[in-house]
Amino acid sequence: MSRILKYLRGYLTIKVEGLNLEKFLNMSVSSSISFWDVKKIGITEIEFKTTVRGYKRMKNIIKATGSKAYITGKDGVPFLSLKLKRRKMMAIGFVVFILMVFMLSSFIWSVEIIGAKTVSTKEITDCLKELGLKAGAFKLNLAVTDIENDMLIKMDGISWIKVNIKGTRAEVEIKERIAPPDIIPDSKPCNIIARRDGIIMKIIAEKGDILVPQGEPVKKGQVLITGMIDRPNIERRYVHAAGEVSARTWYEGKEVIPLETVEKERSGKKISNLFLILGQNKLQIKNSHITFNTYDKIVKSTKLIETEKFQLPLEIVIEEYHETVDKQKTKSVDEAKKLAYDLVEKSIINSLPPDAKIINKNINVTVKENVVIASALIETIEDIGLQEEIK
Repeated sequence: MSRILKYLRGYLTIKVEGLNLEKFLNMSVSSSISFWDVKKIGITEIEFKTTVRGYKRMKNIIKATGSKAYITGKDGVPFLSLKLKRRKMMAIGFVVFILMVFMLSSFIWSVEIIGAKTVSTKEITDCLKELGLKAGAFKLNLAVTDIENDMLIKMDGISWIKVNIKGTRAEVEIKERIAPPDIIPDSKPCNIIARRDGIIMKIIAEKGDILVPQGEPVKKGQVLITGMIDRPNIERRYVHAAGEVSARTWYEGKEVIPLETVEKERSGKKISNLFLILGQNKLQIKNSHITFNTYDKIVKSTKLIETEKFQLPLEIVIEEYHETVDKQKTKSVDEAKKLAYDLVEKSIINSLPPDAKIINKNINVTVKENVVIASALIETIEDIGLQEEIK
C-alpha cells in the first residue's frame, strides 16, 4: 500500500507491550493483517503502524498473546476531517456564545437600591417595576428621565432620585424626604409637661408659670410650666411656654439566665442541593433527599459572569443542609452572674435618652433554683420637659 493511499485511508500508530511479541507479529502476518514501520522500543515493547481495520483484527491476537496495546497516534485524511469538524463545531459554539452574551447584555439583570433607610426597599422596587425598570428589562426601552420623574410623583418619601445604568446593572440612588420635626410653632400656646415620672431637681421658666416646686415628685403627663397665665384683675392670656426642667428619674430592668439550657449544635453531617439559575428559570442539577429532623440551611450563590458594569443572569446556587442535634449546656454560676449583670445593664443604658446622666446604679444578682436573676435600678438626671399644645 503506497504512503499516499495509506494517508487517504488513515492509519494508527500502535504500541504493544508483552512477553510474546514475536508470537504476536507472526500471528498478525499469518492473519494477513497489514502493518508497517515496526520499531523495537525495548525488550518488551514494539511500535508500528496499521489501518483502523487492521487494529480491530489484531485485538483477538493481542488477547491471545497476553499483550497490551495502546494507540499513540492517529494520522490521515479521516482523522484530519474529524479534527476540522470538531474545530468547526467549537467555532460555531463560540460564535453562538458571543451572540448570546451580546443579546443578554442588552437587558437589565439586577437593580440595586442605594440610600433607602426609612423608605421600604420593596416599595421602591415594586414602584420601579411598574415603571418598567426590573430584572429582564430591555435597556433601549428604558426612559430613565421619565422613570426618575414618575418615581418622585409616586413616592412621597423620596426627595431626589438618580438612575444609573451600568452595563447590565441598574443603580438607583435615592435621598429620602426629611420630615419636619414635630415642634409646636411659637405662635401657638403650649404647656411644658413631664415626659416621665421623676423628682424635680431644677425648674426654670422662660415663658409661662411654674406649677411645681423643686424637690416635688411628678407623674408622666403632669403640667410643669403652664402657658395659661392668670393674674388678678387681668384677662387670662395664653403663651408659648418655654423653660428647663431637670429631674431625678429611675429605670428598672431584669434578666433571667438559666444555668442549664438545650442548644442546637451541628453534628458534622451535611447534604446539599445544586441549582443552575438563568434569569427567572431554576434548574436543579443535584437533588438530595433531606433526612435530617432538624438542620441549618445555608444558601451560597456564585455569579458565573459578573463585573462592576457587566452581569449575566447566570449563577450557581448551592443549598447546604447541616444536621443539628440538641446538646445540654451548663453554665457556671459565675459565668451566668456576669452574663445576667452585663445584659441587664446594657439593656437599660441603651434605653436612656441622650441627655440622661447616670448618678446611681444598683444591680442585684441572685441565684434561685437553676436560674440566675439580675435586677437593676439605675438613677439618672435628665430633662423631662415636653411641649404640649393648649387646645
